Amino acid sequence: MHKIAIDQLIRSKRKTISLTITKDAELVVRVPLRMPLKDINRIIEEKTDWIISKREQVLKRKREFDALKFIEGGKFFFQGKTYTLVPKNEISQIYFSNEKLYYPSCHDEKLPDILKKWCKAEAKKILPERLKQLSQMLNIPITGCSITSARTRWGSCSAKNRISLTWRLIMANPDAIDYVIIHELCHVIHKNHSKEFWKKVKQIMPNYLIHKKWLKDHGYILDLFE
Repeated sequence: MHKIAIDQLIRSKRKTISLTITKDAELVVRVPLRMPLKDINRIIEEKTDWIISKREQVLKRKREFDALKFIEGGKFFFQGKTYTLVPKNEISQIYFSNEKLYYPSCHDEKLPDILKKWCKAEAKKILPERLKQLSQMLNIPITGCSITSARTRWGSCSAKNRISLTWRLIMANPDAIDYVIIHELCHVIHKNHSKEFWKKVKQIMPNYLIHKKWLKDHGYILDLFE
């Protein structure tokens, strides 16, 4: 049996035990004040498979995130595809070719700003147009669209049915982008996450859970830029 080490044990005035895997793949265990250590270890043992699985998921995401570096030869996401960053002297515009993203040669410290500016520009062209297409196709009218710099959410819908999308969404794959837009369009009809809301999402996008999971697994995209 694989022995699981507890990285942090927190005792407090609570009635239940909670297991959390942090973004650094550490196991944090929260327990009631007087819970015996033997009971804690027994629960850890029962949850061994879950802990190992969650740690593997977190480490995989961490490896993907660590690979996304704003340097020559680093990796970068755009619309769900991974590109290798390659500088080029004789160009003034970013372009793709054979899984490579070519950018105007510059010092490494300037590259994040170049990519950020470019992603924002692409997002302002692509995201509102896709929102408009889906809004018309689904016959769900909206009052407007805003492209924001949000880092805690992919999108939102206001009480007046104005939809906001973070420009960072442009790095997600097209199906995940569609899911976010459909999610927010459904909020035009249902202003909460009720059963009726999710029923509407599923009616429009039967496999939405796949794309919802993709966004959860790639949530680190929201933190790529300052």
